[in-house]
Amino acid sequence: MKLSDAQIEQVEDQSGAMPIPDDNPGLAGLNKTFGDHTFYVDPEGLHVFEWDQAQAGEDGASTVKLVQLAEWTDDNRTHLK
Repeated sequence: MKLSDAQIEQVEDQSGAMPIPDDNPGLAGLNKTFGDHTFYVDPEGLHVFEWDQAQAGEDGASTVKLVQLAEWTDDNRTHLK
């Protein structure tokens, strides 16, 4: 899912995580492979947020979960698998 500016700010406030910038040259390939998402990279790998239908709040509010798409193949974090 593509996060709104407000959602990106909320993620940053809660976790300190910053998304891959829209002007990153690798973003086009990620979008082609995985669809239009807000991508995050951390020491574990590549992540996106997805709607979590199983965890909808009692008030019907939607929740999201962090999904790992790929992990680093080396300690230098130069390639994902």
